[in-house]
Amino acid sequence: MQYLYPFFVLILFVVTSCIPKHEGPEPKVVSIAPVVSPESLGTISKTRKVTREDRTRARQYVLTGIALLQKGEEEKAKMKLSMAHHLDPNNKRAKKLLEQINTDPETYLGKEYSHYTVQYGESISKIAKNFLGDSLEFYILAKYNSIKNPNLLKTGQVIKIPKKIRVPRVIAQVREGPRKEAPKASLPVPVPLEKEPEKKVVRKKEPQSVEVEYAAAKQFYKAGKYQEAIDLIQGPVEKGAGGVKIRDLLALIYSEYALDLIQQDKFLDARKLLQNAATLRPDDKRLRERLADLENKLAVQRLYKNGLAAQKAGSPDRAHEAFVQVMEIEPDHAKAQEQLTKLSPVLINFYNKKAMLAYRRQHLKEAISAWDKVLELDPDHELARLNRARALELLEKLEKFKTLK
Repeated sequence: MQYLYPFFVLILFVVTSCIPKHEGPEPKVVSIAPVVSPESLGTISKTRKVTREDRTRARQYVLTGIALLQKGEEEKAKMKLSMAHHLDPNNKRAKKLLEQINTDPETYLGKEYSHYTVQYGESISKIAKNFLGDSLEFYILAKYNSIKNPNLLKTGQVIKIPKKIRVPRVIAQVREGPRKEAPKASLPVPVPLEKEPEKKVVRKKEPQSVEVEYAAAKQFYKAGKYQEAIDLIQGPVEKGAGGVKIRDLLALIYSEYALDLIQQDKFLDARKLLQNAATLRPDDKRLRERLADLENKLAVQRLYKNGLAAQKAGSPDRAHEAFVQVMEIEPDHAKAQEQLTKLSPVLINFYNKKAMLAYRRQHLKEAISAWDKVLELDPDHELARLNRARALELLEKLEKFKTLK
């Protein structure tokens, strides 16, 4: 057999040399796009133009990122926010949230802090709004307190508040002790004439009754009987009696009573009380901030009700728009987030059907707009992306055909 081996090799060489070579064009090599990592999403070419579709998709990624951060899912949120920054580098919310994820909380907020007890109805974003000036800084405040899931903040929980903060609003914890009385205003007192001693007796009687009402109103205030306290001293204040001290007490009672009504969702009654307090103390910045915060609550309440009404009326598009506006004002609104989650598949189906119907009727711009809505809700919806590209290509061909005519 060892003599036959060279003979077989020779035959194999002759056969392979007789096979004709293929002289046609070389097969095309399909290039595969490289996988994009979250770190590389932040780098974007300066020449790239950000489209309207990019901005809408970026906003949707930011909303998803906020919802994930509120549940403590940082890695998933970072991916979504990085994609939003990649699509729209000018999206300030994405930048700010990524900065909070990537920055040490003590470097961001400072090492010095004071303690604060969480009140009924407060969330981490509301506390961030009141003390840091921006509800979007809820996540850095949660990290500052080693809170892994910001949604699980409890009433009565003691947290750290950094000392480098803006002026905080008046909080319900003031009730723990009586408020320090404001110093009496130094009003000019006319020098009584020796011939008119009876005027001194008149001046002593009226303040004495006001002082009694003031003391009784203060006791009612400490007991939480705000309406009784208001009924006692509102009349004297309207008549101009009692001076600065009684006006300050009435303003405080208005403000505290408003807090109780806010916790009961009686926002309109609370607004009236805060407006009364601001009238008594027009230079009080904290009262103005609290009134502005209440206006936001009223707007959120109105938008949420509008969203529910639109959903009931069979208009998922208007309902979605209302719930998104709620989330933009109050990012941790759990009910609005829940409604958006339920509404998303319904709305995707709604816009997809609308787009297909418009496409069949050759209403291409309407179809493209509807598929834009689908991609805004679900940026990874490949069928909508493919159909949109086809509609856009057909629209360009039709426009070129019109110009040739």
